[in-house]
Parts: sequence; structure tokens; C-alpha cells
Amino acid sequence: LMTRYEGKLSEALQKEFEIFYALYPFKKNRKDAEREWYYARRVASAETIMEGLKRAIESEDWTTADRDGRLCIPHPQRFLQKQRWLDDWKKKREGGKFGAGFDEFLKAGKGG
Repeated sequence: LMTRYEGKLSEALQKEFEIFYALYPFKKNRKDAEREWYYARRVASAETIMEGLKRAIESEDWTTADRDGRLCIPHPQRFLQKQRWLDDWKKKREGGKFGAGFDEFLKAGKGG
């Protein structure tokens, strides 16, 4: 196991990251997000991170525009760097759906 990110993820981490990034609703700074995935996975399982992402995506915080009409969704590398998967996303919108990607991720036995 590498202790420092050296510009490339292992095959297993790359597969996990691809799923995370595909499901993340705001696609910015992919390489930075990839680096932060490496470090996030050193402290949490992929399943834990994805569960937190699911709560965030379905939360009112991420689905309600501010007064300027913008959604307040952090860049993916910031979500990972600040361990936002641990946040308490209590406000859920009615009927929110995360999508089939998350269920496929869990079925594939990723995480751990």
C-alpha cells in the first residue's frame, strides 16, 4: 500500500473512483478528486463514502437552489478532502432517488 499518492491509483481504487465520479453531480477538477479519493480511502471504506454521497445527493442542501438560482454542491475533491460523507444530511427531499449506480456499486461488493 502506497503511503503517498504518486499520480496513479491502483486498479481497484481506480474502479471505485470511476463509480464515485460518474455518480457525483458536479464534475470539476477530476485529477484533484482522484488524488483525494486515494487519501479518503485510507480512512474510510468506499461503501461508507458512497453512503455519505447518497445522503448528500438526496438532501435538501444539494437539491435546493440559493437565491441566485445556484445549487451549493462542493467540488468532488473538496467533498473527499473535508470528509463530507460524514456530514449529517438530515433534510431529505421527498421521493429523492440516488440512481441505479449506487445499487450496482453495492452489488459488486466494492468497499471494505
